[in-house]
Amino acid sequence: MRIARFITCVLVLCGTTWHVAAQNNKEKAKEVGNKALKLEQEGKTDEALSLLKEAQKLDPENYIYPYEIANCYREKKDYKSALKSMEQVMTHKDIGPDAYQMQGNLYDLSGDSVSAINSYADGLYYFPNAGNLYLELGNLYYIR
Repeated sequence: MRIARFITCVLVLCGTTWHVAAQNNKEKAKEVGNKALKLEQEGKTDEALSLLKEAQKLDPENYIYPYEIANCYREKKDYKSALKSMEQVMTHKDIGPDAYQMQGNLYDLSGDSVSAINSYADGLYYFPNAGNLYLELGNLYYIR
């Protein structure tokens, strides 16, 4: 009986420790991510990019970090790297129309207007009331 209680206590403590460690990593990631956003706003894109990659390692489940990494690459006009980062974002279950807008904008900036249109259209399929996607799509058709 005592052994069963001991094993139960050890398992509960291990589970609690793992949960706390995961929570601490998420909190650290948020702190690092906030520093990165401030640097990004100050135009220090390379420093922000480094911190965002660190935050992503700490909290790989959060799609905000690869989204902001893509934004940094966009600022650097490295659209190929930005689109690669957006691939991670697009597989996440909690994304919104802004992810489709970013992806479409990146395709458009890289000269692939067909993929941009497809990205906006995909976003409208999931978010039919997303005005930002209608705006981007309309702008792209207007320019073409």
